Amino acid sequence: MNFFNRMRQVFVWGALPLMAVSLSQAATNDPPITVAAYYYPCEHTDPRWDKAKYPGFTEWDLIRKAKPRFPGHQQPKVPVWGYTDEADPKVMAQKIGTAADYGVNAFIFDWYYYDDGPYLERALDQGFLGATNNNRIQFALMWANHDWYDIQGYNPADPVKLLYPGKVTAATWDKITDLIIARYFKHPSYWKIEGKPYFSIYDISVFLASFPTVKDFLSYCRLVKGTLASAGKIKGLRGAKLGNPYLRWSFGEAAVIAKRDHAVIGPLAQRLEARMNGNKFKAHTVVAIKLARAVYFMLKRKTVFDPDRLVAALSRN
Repeated sequence: MNFFNRMRQVFVWGALPLMAVSLSQAATNDPPITVAAYYYPCEHTDPRWDKAKYPGFTEWDLIRKAKPRFPGHQQPKVPVWGYTDEADPKVMAQKIGTAADYGVNAFIFDWYYYDDGPYLERALDQGFLGATNNNRIQFALMWANHDWYDIQGYNPADPVKLLYPGKVTAATWDKITDLIIARYFKHPSYWKIEGKPYFSIYDISVFLASFPTVKDFLSYCRLVKGTLASAGKIKGLRGAKLGNPYLRWSFGEAAVIAKRDHAVIGPLAQRLEARMNGNKFKAHTVVAIKLARAVYFMLKRKTVFDPDRLVAALSRN
């Protein structure tokens, strides 16, 4: 397997927040196409909706209230299965069974988590995970990190109210990564590509807004020391244990693969190590930092990985 395919594997599993993985053909013995359907969980109650709308609100209410807008327009449409509660495992089991019978291999749940906690999670946590047949279909997460506006039943004449900003703190992202690994990635039905859990992010630009500079990102990846500031004054260095350990592992693993599989990066890393008096750890960290910088600017500028630029950056060290 070539260097670029190996790099793709690492970022599926390891750099959890970094890349939404494009689905390519899986291993030779697997079906050539996996059919995955995005699942928007709007058919169950939630405390946030109770507060913003009224107790018991779901988007079924909008379906019930739909009105004809022209002659022959048949509204409202009544669901064949009725106005069901998707947080009920029996209801979700019916959805799973039908999807599996008609060739859907996976549900990708729109998964919401803001600074003050989760949103609309019961369809997955209670419905899907509680369904007795959830081994018939795989599931995965797309972190829907967009701003949440009060648009259900929205009147265009009214101003739109922002309820929950999509941008989260680094501390919240730490909670997210711990949660998805412990609760979801380890589930036997979690969707994996080449053995790596699938995880995608709806809006990379919103995620990167939590890290306005590349140094902020590198510090969060535990690759460089950041600074603590108060009232604009530097107060001290961040400790090595602050930041996200999963990202530190991811870029360390990426550096291992780059040195092993890339024809130019490997020899460059060896020369770098020699110039650092044989300090393998320090030389390895330099490669990991360069890779992390590359990923940050790829996502920020929406460009593809350029190995020549990475080689040039390593050559200057």
